[in-house]
Amino acid sequence: MGKAKKALAAIDEPPADPKAEAVRQTDMAVREIELRYGPGRLLAACPDLALAEKMRRQMQLYNDAVYGGSAADTQVQAQGLIKGYQALERAFLQAGGQPLDHSAVIETELDDGAVLAIVPDITQYSPKPGETREVLAIGAGAVAEMFDKRTRETLAAVSRHWPGAHIESARRKPLEDEIPF
Repeated sequence: MGKAKKALAAIDEPPADPKAEAVRQTDMAVREIELRYGPGRLLAACPDLALAEKMRRQMQLYNDAVYGGSAADTQVQAQGLIKGYQALERAFLQAGGQPLDHSAVIETELDDGAVLAIVPDITQYSPKPGETREVLAIGAGAVAEMFDKRTRETLAAVSRHWPGAHIESARRKPLEDEIPF
């Protein structure tokens, strides 16, 4: 396609839907906040109950505008939602809250190429911005629950006797005796 035709094609394209654009921009802003603090964390940890309630109302107003309101109403409520998240962020930080620490994640590659991420607290985990890999995240507490007492004792004994040892695999040996139980 020639330069003239490309220029004409660009002129003929309809302008972006203002409602869809407001939703897109709001989604991007909320996603950025959730990557920094974790999904729902600012609202859940808000020390100001009145602010939290006000934010819940604003979220409802925004959703009502998106699904049933005009483009202008959606734009107004979208701005209100973004301002609400900014207020939650200020309150969270003033109360001593901290953004997520992505450096506290332990990662290893699984056999299928996916990544296992062990995190201190799964409720505060959010993938790194721009993450494109398939990531299976699990909290450290859930990992601890996977080890029964015998496994923990075995791992402790191995660590004591052979510091720095690496367990490559473990399998249970089937019993080969005559006892029928």
